[in-house]
Amino acid sequence: MLTYAIPRRDTNPIAHNLIKHFGSLINVFEAQHEDLCMIDGIGENAATIIKLILDVNRRYILSRFEGSVRLATTQELAQYCMGLEFGRPYETLYMICLSIQKNIRATYMLDEGTLDNVRGDTRKFVSHAITSKAYSVALTHNHPEGTPIPSEQDLIATQLAIRALRAVNVKFEDHIIVGSNNLWISMRESKYI
Repeated sequence: MLTYAIPRRDTNPIAHNLIKHFGSLINVFEAQHEDLCMIDGIGENAATIIKLILDVNRRYILSRFEGSVRLATTQELAQYCMGLEFGRPYETLYMICLSIQKNIRATYMLDEGTLDNVRGDTRKFVSHAITSKAYSVALTHNHPEGTPIPSEQDLIATQLAIRALRAVNVKFEDHIIVGSNNLWISMRESKYI
């Protein structure tokens, strides 16, 4: 890949240096653009190409849902959520608005947080649900460096979302938490909600 950004040069030592410096290939892809540029041999073009890898992969995963945007099962919902959360280095909260047939009406990124925290604003939940004419809503967020077990804060935030949506007659489908290594948990199926 680096060969296309750094022509006429042996890029193998640069690739090894990147992995050595950042500790792993995934850490290279998740590194900040400016941190990549500090590595000897990596310029703006190479750093940009490296940063594009996760975005392209995320779009590839989500494109599998194009034309079949019905999320009828928990497994289908979880696969879609894993695509949304793919390669995100920080906790990110999404809201998926569904029709009565469980077709996706809209997907909103509600917030991006830190390594171990993301906030949700219940006013945004309600506003987006009404705007998209959602029959039901699912939430997803990630634990980028951990297991998908919900924290106490996750449980409280989910209950607040359920109450806010119930007030405007919108059903709450599920809250999928995506952990590292393609692990995920459905809060509904795990009886957290």
